Amino acid sequence: MRVLFVYPSIDCPPGVNHGLAAMSGVLKDRGHETGLIHVCEKLAPVPTNEEMIAQVREFNPGIIGFSVMSQQYAWSI
Repeated sequence: MRVLFVYPSIDCPPGVNHGLAAMSGVLKDRGHETGLIHVCEKLAPVPTNEEMIAQVREFNPGIIGFSVMSQQYAWSI
């Protein structure tokens, strides 16, 4: 299965999401393919809704997981 993780860290310092990294490692070990969309304005411009949809469609995941903190809620919905 193809699993896509979305990690918005807008208005936060850029960094690694260790939970997503661990889940990705376990999934890969079991033969799954994983991808990540890390949304952080300090790394690249925040994508528009259309750009996000295009990235998701390009990866064509079977499931999408979000790692969202409360301050990211408005963007995430």
